[in-house]
Amino acid sequence: MIFERNAEFQKIYLSPKLNRLIETEDDELPLTLADNVQNQKNEHASNIEWIEKRLRLLIELKLEGRIEDIPSDINEKIKFKIDREINKRGIKNSQHYMDFSKYIEYSDLMELKATILNKKIWQSFDSVFTNKETTEAKFGQIGAFRNALAHNRTPEPDITYEGLAAIHWFKQALKGLS
Repeated sequence: MIFERNAEFQKIYLSPKLNRLIETEDDELPLTLADNVQNQKNEHASNIEWIEKRLRLLIELKLEGRIEDIPSDINEKIKFKIDREINKRGIKNSQHYMDFSKYIEYSDLMELKATILNKKIWQSFDSVFTNKETTEAKFGQIGAFRNALAHNRTPEPDITYEGLAAIHWFKQALKGLS
């Protein structure tokens, strides 16, 4: 039986019984529904990772590589993470962590959000996102979706749809960055 993307498929997709089989059209190896869901989660996580990388690049470009322009509370969090990494690995020369692109890698999605939406530097980003309130809402949507995926939870349908819409929105806004 081949499932199409309809209400029946959505019920089964969201069902906790993830070991049902979906047959392929040409009777190749059947995939379990759990495999299908995992493939979709991997694709969504990959899209979110792409967005995070582009947000870091955007921040680097707009702040012209000036670490001191990152809000102080975010700087403290990033420095704490870097210090923890240095101590854990026993690194003696930590200068390469002060390169902006390496430094900003230690920020998570919510720290990227706080940096971009910071009232002192928002004007650097408004040409990309135009509306601060919409940008904040999209960060919330993608954050909720990302957290559900990262913690191996099946997101509720509204979280999924809003998360997918936020992924699309960010991809559109960031597509010109390379």
